[in-house]
Amino acid sequence: MKTMYNKELVGTAKCLRKNMTQEEKHLWYDFLKNYPVKFYRQKPIGDYIVDFYCSKAKTVIELDGSQHYEEKEIVKDKIRTEFISKYKIKVIRIPNDAIRNNFDGVCVYIDNFTTFFLNKTGNTSKLALFLIGACFFLSMLLTNDVALIVLVPFSIGILNRLNRNDLLIKLLVLETIAANMGSMMTPIGNPQNVLQFKRRLA
Repeated sequence: MKTMYNKELVGTAKCLRKNMTQEEKHLWYDFLKNYPVKFYRQKPIGDYIVDFYCSKAKTVIELDGSQHYEEKEIVKDKIRTEFISKYKIKVIRIPNDAIRNNFDGVCVYIDNFTTFFLNKTGNTSKLALFLIGACFFLSMLLTNDVALIVLVPFSIGILNRLNRNDLLIKLLVLETIAANMGSMMTPIGNPQNVLQFKRRLA
């Protein structure tokens, strides 16, 4: 997969920021620019420049004019969305008509969507910390091997359900480190610890 940031599109992105459509200006200056969570306008992502992007919520907002409902453009937009989705980014498409005729409703929709995925990201982080901590403390009572045998399959299943397989390798590495550290804290955490504790007591 190509890197998400594409330096070759920076110049084009700057040009697009200076020449935004009326609908893009309305959404940017009257809502997104001062939104509590930072949004970027005309942001390069891979081979494309998206209208608006929030990195914390991993969300892209695309404003669609009437040409986007032509058959060729529908196909192009589908390919574009599939490409962006490879980076675990959600894409929401909003018709220009909605910006013009129901701006307040659009703002509420964006706020609800962004808040939902921010909460989901926060909950995922808390869950990851819990699993790492569980490996640490469980390995003190059992052994590091047993702790990992119990918790690794559980961790894989949870991340699959949350569609966060991008975190899998990092989480498993941290769980392994935590299990090894925890197993050093008690005589039963690791078979070798018994010998070490016996020598200390002798």
